[in-house]
Amino acid sequence: MIKDKVICVGEALVDRIVSQSDNKFTNYFGGAPANVACALSKLGISSTFIGRLGNDRFGIEFMQLLNKNKVNTNFLQVDTQHPTRIIKVLVDKDGDRSFSGFVNEHTKNFADEMLNKSNIVDSHHTLNQLFKDTKFIITGTIVLANPNSEESIHYLLEKAKKFNTKIVIDLNWREIFWDKLNFIGQSPTDELKERIVKFLEFADLLKLARE
Repeated sequence: MIKDKVICVGEALVDRIVSQSDNKFTNYFGGAPANVACALSKLGISSTFIGRLGNDRFGIEFMQLLNKNKVNTNFLQVDTQHPTRIIKVLVDKDGDRSFSGFVNEHTKNFADEMLNKSNIVDSHHTLNQLFKDTKFIITGTIVLANPNSEESIHYLLEKAKKFNTKIVIDLNWREIFWDKLNFIGQSPTDELKERIVKFLEFADLLKLARE
């Protein structure tokens, strides 16, 4: 049997790019796992995105975009209580970008971090069939920032190991996802480092940015 599919798991969100010169902004659909799923599909590789979007305008438009790009959304969850995350990204006069918080920053939780394990377990028969045909599962460390998505990704990676699916992890430290009020470039605590390093033991392939 040829395993030729890819599963991408994690955040789907909106990057709101704000110009500091005139305060105008443009919204872009993003989130590394969702981006990878779309890019792979455009390259002719069958991709599945597993994540969670809000039942709002941005969530609906994002789902339409995924479907337009022929990404399998059979395991995409829709959240009726939490909104799609919108992250504000400032662009200075030199074109450099920096995170500056979230729109609706007082929202306790966003849809992407509420990925529900029970919903995934309920679809285990079709999920097992998908894993039989899947060569790689791709995710990142941002899913560890909330107990809900952390539980879900551990379940999926344990299943990946059972089906000999190779695991790709993107080590991506974005402190604002762990502490919504703190985005000034602080490093993770020793406790968080230990959790992240333990998670990296799942990886067959590890992606690292220079920083």
